[in-house]
Amino acid sequence: MVELHEFFVEGGNQERSHVLLHITEPSTAAERAKGYFFAVCEINNGTLEQIEELQKIVDDLESGYYETADTPEKDAFEIALESINRRGHQILKGGTSIVHCLVGTLREETLSLALHGQPTTRLFYAKQGELSAQDILADETNDRSDGQLFSAVIQGKLNPGDFLSGSTPHVSDFISDDRLKKLLPARSTRESAVHIQKVLGNLHNNLSYGGILIHLLPATQVPKTGKLPLHLKHNAHESMQALRQREERSTSVLSPTLWQQLGHTVKSLKSKKKEPRAAAPRPVEESNYRPREPRADGSFFALTLITLGRALVAGTMGLYTVLKKLVLLLGRGAVALLLIITNKGGQRELVIQSARLAIENKKQYVRNLPLVSKILFGLTLLLAIIFAGSIWYLSYRENRLARLQSYRQEVQAIADKKTAAEASLIYNDEAKAFALLQEATLLLNALPDNTREQKEQKAALAQEVDSSLMRLRKIHVTTPELIVDLGEYHGDAQATQLAILDEDLFAYGESDQRLYRLDLATKGVTAVAHDHIPNFIMATTPKEQDLIAFLTRDGRLAEYQKTAGTVAAKTIDLVPGAAFGALFVYNQRLYTIDQTRNQITKHARTQTGYDRGASWLRADETVDLGDAISLAIDGDLFVLKANGEVMKLVAGRRQTFEITGLDPKLREPAILWTYNDVKNLYILEPSQKRVVVLDKNGKLLAQYTASAWQNPTGMVVREEKGEVYILDTNKVYKFNLN
Repeated sequence: MVELHEFFVEGGNQERSHVLLHITEPSTAAERAKGYFFAVCEINNGTLEQIEELQKIVDDLESGYYETADTPEKDAFEIALESINRRGHQILKGGTSIVHCLVGTLREETLSLALHGQPTTRLFYAKQGELSAQDILADETNDRSDGQLFSAVIQGKLNPGDFLSGSTPHVSDFISDDRLKKLLPARSTRESAVHIQKVLGNLHNNLSYGGILIHLLPATQVPKTGKLPLHLKHNAHESMQALRQREERSTSVLSPTLWQQLGHTVKSLKSKKKEPRAAAPRPVEESNYRPREPRADGSFFALTLITLGRALVAGTMGLYTVLKKLVLLLGRGAVALLLIITNKGGQRELVIQSARLAIENKKQYVRNLPLVSKILFGLTLLLAIIFAGSIWYLSYRENRLARLQSYRQEVQAIADKKTAAEASLIYNDEAKAFALLQEATLLLNALPDNTREQKEQKAALAQEVDSSLMRLRKIHVTTPELIVDLGEYHGDAQATQLAILDEDLFAYGESDQRLYRLDLATKGVTAVAHDHIPNFIMATTPKEQDLIAFLTRDGRLAEYQKTAGTVAAKTIDLVPGAAFGALFVYNQRLYTIDQTRNQITKHARTQTGYDRGASWLRADETVDLGDAISLAIDGDLFVLKANGEVMKLVAGRRQTFEITGLDPKLREPAILWTYNDVKNLYILEPSQKRVVVLDKNGKLLAQYTASAWQNPTGMVVREEKGEVYILDTNKVYKFNLN
């Protein structure tokens, strides 16, 4: 009887660690003859395509195993693996992904395994009254570069009472062999799997974990509790020895230690030759005898250690003597230098003469030295220089390697965050992708660029991160069409704002006493003087397209009448001390923002202009409109403030409104525009030379910029035609919305 149970814990970062578990329990007679099929796989830093392909490979391997018949040369498991290996390159081609995979079958007592990477596999067997553990794949880790997913099949035998544990690599970091040796005999296999899963689940980290537990019960023993008494006396040698008597030998060459200790068979999946018959097995003896190591006394190694120790002591003493003399020499030199500088007691000349005499004596001493002594002194000096240089070079090389390793880790961290951001975009998690790219940008800014190679690599990384950010920020670099340059018609033009009336654009400016009418059909420009009402600062056009209302710097109103083609003054009854921040005509009523009173006023139209109006905000509603600069109405009111904040007001009360997904944030916007038949909000920001498009819930839809723009200050949007007109330093541009 076989007990087979799994445990699985999903990590917090599926892109970093993704685990696949697959267990097939036979149901039909044909499947029962093939036994159990299982797979435990983990892919790190894998793409969605790699994960899906790995799942399909496991499914195909299972179906291939059960649907393929054994042959005299190969069993169905080997045949299925060879078929899968032809497509394994699709998993292994990922640049940063790492795959760990263990697949296997259990037919009665025969176990067949194939692996890739470093999965953990442990055999637990009863020995001397307790469980012992053995890594049956210790020498079979597949780190080959032959492009195959599975390179070999390892076969062995499970004895009744044996436990087999197969798991992803990081499980062993928290569930040790000693812990399993205590856990498995004390609980049922199912309870053990549940316990392991609970322990791993309490870690709460980004890794995923998975594995299986297999327990082969004796044929005559099916315990009710699932607990196995430790009365089965066998060892790993006996468990694997029987297999060598009936399985053919592999063409792969195994080390004698692995063959004798494990007794399993490794079959290469690439061999085409007929495999030789197995040789007769040698009896395996178990003994606790270990020969005594020979004494090291008098050996060359011991003499070398003694010599090195004595040399170390002598060198230390010599270094102490040299340092002592050096300190004394420096002290005497300092005293002599002080006497030379100060000439204390008239000893300057005496000190100089003593120094000259000492130098001459040293020269004479050196001249009188034998030639051999001079040569030895020179060699000693040379060796000292070489020794000091070696120490410096080793220190420099160590520091350089440390800096290089740190640099590579920083580069890899940037690449990992960019990859993780792209994976988040696949799952439409733009907030997480944006946060990761911001972290990558911070790391990139701190990345050193001291060499040409570092500068080139930093520039390449910056381009990749910027490209991802551009896609996430939804920035469109447009090439606008230049409609007209007002400076060519009027050299002293100082237009800064735009308004529209039917098919005509009107450019105006606070310091310009003319309106510039641009016919969009003919591109012709006509000037309309308004020196009797100067200093236009903002304008609004009602939906009826019959006039343009202008506000002057000193708070007066003027209108350009479509029929008359002239500018006329209009009256408005204002509250004393009112200061206009913005205005907008909607449904034949003029809405104004009074920055002084933090109030929005709705003015009704009169024969000569507009009345004093009524407060639109509710009496108990308090909002800060002191820096309001633009107003737009579509039934609800949208107010743009100088700090980049957008407020939404409905029926006299403020509603929650937040701009999401916009980067960089608004800093110095100028114009906000929408209307009741317009889908989106449009914001012009001159400082960042962009037009921002938001939906009416505040979500970013697009950003438009152009290299031709220098200081865009005026904007007119014709959403129904997909056109936006921009006024920039007396030039009118047009670009199309995507």
